[in-house]
Amino acid sequence: PGAGLPAAAQEESTAQSKGALSTLKAVLSGIRSPSFTSEITLTLMRYAAEFVSRGVLFALTKDGIVGIGQFGMDMNGSSPDDRVRKIRIPHGQPCVLTEVGETRTTYRGKLPKTSWNDSLISHLGGVVPQEVIVVPMIVNGAVVVIFYGDNLPANRPIEDIECLELFMIQ
Repeated sequence: PGAGLPAAAQEESTAQSKGALSTLKAVLSGIRSPSFTSEITLTLMRYAAEFVSRGVLFALTKDGIVGIGQFGMDMNGSSPDDRVRKIRIPHGQPCVLTEVGETRTTYRGKLPKTSWNDSLISHLGGVVPQEVIVVPMIVNGAVVVIFYGDNLPANRPIEDIECLELFMIQ
């Protein structure tokens, strides 16, 4: 990090990277056992909140991709958790979540215009963010969970997510 920057900027970049890695180490050491799935997903959501202001966790099931949890959503009176749990995207449909599930790679950028991405945005409040991240969690060679994040309502750019990706790998 920081290559090609002035010396002061390089030092700041290196300090930020060390801080992010220290936080990641602390988070990972706090997970007592991989058998506690709810503990891992809760820790994931707390850690992801360091990178984005709004996030949704999806599970891949035999019926498709389903919403299971969220943070940072304000639905003006309706329950954000209920809205997220109603999200259902069938396998094979053109959606950023499906793409990440199939390619097993992180997506970062503008949300492509598809009917299923439009449906996803509708469930999340209807505002299209300027940038999203979608990160897969792979367990025993299969994607089991997908994390979606954006920075609404502020809509500011998303900073470096490498430590979040490392958490998802671990």
